[in-house]
Amino acid sequence: MQKKAIILIILVFISIIGVGIGSYYIGKKHELSLQKNKQILLEKPVFLATLEEMQTRDTKRKNDLAIIQQALEAYYRQYGNYPYILANSTDSLWRRNLKEELGDYLEEIPVDPINNKVYYYLYDGSLDRGQSYVLSTFLENPTDPEGPNYTVYGGYRAPAHKK
Repeated sequence: MQKKAIILIILVFISIIGVGIGSYYIGKKHELSLQKNKQILLEKPVFLATLEEMQTRDTKRKNDLAIIQQALEAYYRQYGNYPYILANSTDSLWRRNLKEELGDYLEEIPVDPINNKVYYYLYDGSLDRGQSYVLSTFLENPTDPEGPNYTVYGGYRAPAHKK
């Protein structure tokens, strides 16, 4: 009888330890899951961006296009034409093609701060045998007078004035 009681106590003790260890690991797993969900909730989706954030990204877009435009003009001065390519920054060829053509003039090829199917940079130098180009992006800020489609031109296609 005493032997059965000792075995029963040992089994109860092992069960308590097992339940405690299991609860600890389940609690840790739940805690990690809660931390992950909290982190996801704290990351602000693009559609909830503030006007200030939109303006900051739009300023970067305009500056990036100005940097690319300067490189394109330097390329034109050297070769007498603009690169004959059509590329957008969501395409994997964007960096490779522009780096091949403009690598002497740009350390890094800029990409849109969001760079998705809505917000990206587009370069079209495929028309007119490289004598003109269009470089454009979409702006987020609905109050920007230069938006929503912000475009810079080069070569003889450059308009006399911007809208």
